[in-house]
Amino acid sequence: MSNTDNLVEKWDNDAVVIRDGELPHHILETLASILDDLDTDIQDVYDTRFINTATDGHLEKIGEQVGVTRLNQQSDEALRIRVESGYARAVSDSTFDTFSRVVLNVFDAESQEITLEGDDGEPVVIVHVPLSRIEESPLTDSQIAEELTESVPASDGVRVKGTGTFRLGGGDYTVDSDQTLSNGTLGGYTIES
Repeated sequence: MSNTDNLVEKWDNDAVVIRDGELPHHILETLASILDDLDTDIQDVYDTRFINTATDGHLEKIGEQVGVTRLNQQSDEALRIRVESGYARAVSDSTFDTFSRVVLNVFDAESQEITLEGDDGEPVVIVHVPLSRIEESPLTDSQIAEELTESVPASDGVRVKGTGTFRLGGGDYTVDSDQTLSNGTLGGYTIES
């Protein structure tokens, strides 16, 4: 319902009848237009207060509260991930659950897509994540590593391993004759900190 319809419906004065095209209706339309503008301004202010809807300087102000600043030419989308991770770290108790929340946030993933495991030989958390989540992230590999490393205990490291399918060619890519499945090596995608 528009503000004009709302004002007309709630008009409670039998001495003045509101009809389309007449002066009282025009006055109510003018008031409704002002209310529409006010509603838009209120929504804009409301949106600046939340990480998911804040943009530009408003998002930067939210990030400052947890020590996260915009990197050079960083998009709002990438900054938003870093700010959300910053808040998760701020309340972190260095447990598996809080680290898991950071991982899910960094990769914008569902819990069933991610596997976390330890390394028996060294203090490293290994994160298995679909390669598509790494490729679609607005963060660079080094930013992903930094966000995750800051979320584990100081002596621990993080190793991200991409999982899923891969392609051997396409676009401008050509397969080197000595690097085939029969006589070469085939590696996975790994980000280490």
